[in-house]
Amino acid sequence: MPQDDPFPYYIEFRHVYKTFDRPVLVDSNFHVLPGETVAIIGRSGVGKSVTLGHMMGFLKPDQGRVIVAHEDITDFPESELRRVRKKVTMVFQSGALFDSMTVAENVLFSLELREDYDSKKTLSPGKLDRILDKQCGERPTVVVISACHSGVFIGKASKGDNRIWLTAARDDRVSFGCGAEFELTYFDECLLGAWPKSKTWKQLFDRTNTCVRLKESELSESSSLPQAFFGKSVKGLELP
Repeated sequence: MPQDDPFPYYIEFRHVYKTFDRPVLVDSNFHVLPGETVAIIGRSGVGKSVTLGHMMGFLKPDQGRVIVAHEDITDFPESELRRVRKKVTMVFQSGALFDSMTVAENVLFSLELREDYDSKKTLSPGKLDRILDKQCGERPTVVVISACHSGVFIGKASKGDNRIWLTAARDDRVSFGCGAEFELTYFDECLLGAWPKSKTWKQLFDRTNTCVRLKESELSESSSLPQAFFGKSVKGLELP
C-alpha cells in the first residue's frame, strides 16, 4: 500500500470516544485489513454493538475518527453514508426479522428508507420531507413519530431551522412498548402525561424521555433512547 495513504486500513478507529448514560467507548483504537477476519468479544454493555453502529454510520463519535472502506466517514452526511453501506453492511446476530412486523413489512422496511421509494401505503423519510416542504414551508413545524421504528425518521429526514422532531426511539432501536397488543407506546403515554406540566416542546421532550427511561428501568428493558432535534429558530417554541 502507498506509504502516503492517509487511510491504509479498510476499517479503523482512531481515538474514538462515545458516552451515553456512561462512557462506552474510551480511546478506542484498532484497524482491520481488507479480507481480514476480526472478532469483537465481551460481556453485555462493553460496546460491541456501539462499535458496529459507528462503522455503519448509525452513531457518531463524541471524539475521534472512524474510517470505513478507506474513507473517513465521521462527518459524512446520510447521502454519503448510504454509498459507503453498499460496501460494508451488517446482519442480525439472531432472528433476521423484526418480530413486530409481518414478513411483507420486513421486506418493505429497507425499501421505505430509500428517498426514491414511494408508495401510497407507506411513508418514507424522503416522502415526509416533501410533504412538510410543500405544506408547511418555513412555518414552525413539529413532527412527533412514535411508530415501532420511528428513529429512522430523525436519522434520515431533513432538519431545517424551523423544525422540531421527536421520535420514540433511536434509529437502531424499537420503540418501547410497541406491538399489536398495545394501543399506545410508552412514549405516547409519557408524552400525554407530561403535556399539562410542560410549557415548551423542549420541556415536554425532557419529561417524556425521563418517564420512558424510568419505565424501562422498572421493567428491566433495554433503553429505546428517544430522540429529539430542535431547529435554531424553534428551540424555545411553546406548546399550543
